Order: sequence, then structure tokens, then C-alpha cells
Amino acid sequence: MTSIIKVDNIQNSGGTAAMTIDSSGRISTPARPSFYAYDTSNVWVTLNSSTEVVMTLTEHNIGNHYSTSTGRFTVPVAGLYFFSGKLYTNNSSGASAFYVATNGTLSSRSFYNVQENTAGDTSLTFAEVRELSVGDYVSLFGYQGEYYTGHSTFSGYLIG
Repeated sequence: MTSIIKVDNIQNSGGTAAMTIDSSGRISTPARPSFYAYDTSNVWVTLNSSTEVVMTLTEHNIGNHYSTSTGRFTVPVAGLYFFSGKLYTNNSSGASAFYVATNGTLSSRSFYNVQENTAGDTSLTFAEVRELSVGDYVSLFGYQGEYYTGHSTFSGYLIG
């Protein structure tokens, strides 16, 4: 037996739009937690094991779960999340490194390092998928080297 449900919008019981399907079958989920954080202060920041990296501006911050004062994304709903970003690193600092941390815990699986040389600055990039619980938070921690705030980003969103 085949079932067909014909709807354009799905809402929760309070009336908030959760999903929209257009006439071509494209689905949008306007309340999906998502953020893109960056900074424009244009300064070099020294990274060490206690430096929690904070991007002070957001291009978007659906649900306001990323804090521009702490640099932390706090998980509103359990599920799989995708995180990515880059730190623009200094060519004279030898090596630059950072961790992606959950609840402040640093894991060697999420350690990113780039060896610098005098030829020029570079960007240290990452992409990760994490299974998280409500109330967990994800942030970046420096380990060594320097990063330039004006060319660095941090982003994430709920996959499902």
C-alpha cells in the first residue's frame, strides 16, 4: 500500500514553522540551529592551552546558541552536528595548533597543527561531525602559535 501526504508546511503545536516544502519539492527547515562566527578586530592573538578562541560577531546565529562573549556553541537539541572553521596563522610563530573541544575537554582526535615557515601566513582549517547531547558546548582552544582574528571563522549546524 502506498501512502501520500500532501502538505506545504509542517508546524509544531504552537504554530512555529518547522518545515516547508516548495512546489519543486525543496525542503527548508528555518529553525535548524546554525551559526557562522567571525571577528573583525584584526589583531594577532597568542594561542596556548588555556586560550578559548572567541569570534565576536556572527553572520547568522539561528536560535542564538553561539555566544559571541564566550565563543561557545551550546547544543539545544541532541543529535549529530557539523562544525568547521579556520584560523589564519602567523608565518613567524614556528607552528600553530588548536583543539576543537566538547564541554572544555580537549581530545587528541580533534588536534589541528600546521608548521609555519617564513614564506607566508597560512590557514589552519578543520571539519568535524560530533554526536552531542542537550547542554553540551563546543568551542575552540588554542595550543600554540598565533592566529589573526580578522581572517578566522567558526561555524556549525545541526545535521539531524
